Amino acid sequence: MGSVDTQSARELARFRGVVRLDGLLKLPDPVAEAFVDNGKRLSDKTSLVLDGVDTLGDTAAGSLGRWLDESGGALQMNGLIDLPVSTAKALQATKGKLTLNGVTRLNDAAAEVLGQFGGILELDGLVSPSFHALELLARCRGWQPTCVIKLTPELTRAFVSEKAKLGERDGEPALLCLPNLRQVSVEAAKELAKLPGRLELIKLESASREVAVGPWHASI
Repeated sequence: MGSVDTQSARELARFRGVVRLDGLLKLPDPVAEAFVDNGKRLSDKTSLVLDGVDTLGDTAAGSLGRWLDESGGALQMNGLIDLPVSTAKALQATKGKLTLNGVTRLNDAAAEVLGQFGGILELDGLVSPSFHALELLARCRGWQPTCVIKLTPELTRAFVSEKAKLGERDGEPALLCLPNLRQVSVEAAKELAKLPGRLELIKLESASREVAVGPWHASI
């Protein structure tokens, strides 16, 4: 499916479940508006998958952002590689799930906008994001640094600080997941041990004796 008209989009929007349209290559503004219909058709039971779309206009993004905000549904667009600041702003929502795992580059301004996203945010494909971009993204409670494979003490300190602030704000234990981290230094481990909540390091392959027994006893 290379395209879809507005009437077909309205009918598809009645479906409550996963609406997967990977063959859709473009998302014209009227079609995006028809899909979401201001959040009245698609619901929180709906996942809209548009992995074939590789460019997204700000108007269409705004329609999708309004739907996320009103319905709390899930939007996946893994075909997007670049995310301009204006598009990030248009996709802004207070709830829902936004998956953009095809985005490889993210400037600090766009990261600052996404750091304010109120739902679950996935950006697993980021390649060598800046320290400041990661620090800004960490302000989003629903984002976890899955792209991080190496931790410096400074970055660890920033992650722990931002996640601790979110936990305190929401009255819940902080959560920090680093699923692709395979090694951790003693210095970074000391910072991780300060996290007032839950820490997940599911792919950690090795740790020195100092890491294993040194900093953790205070937080167990």
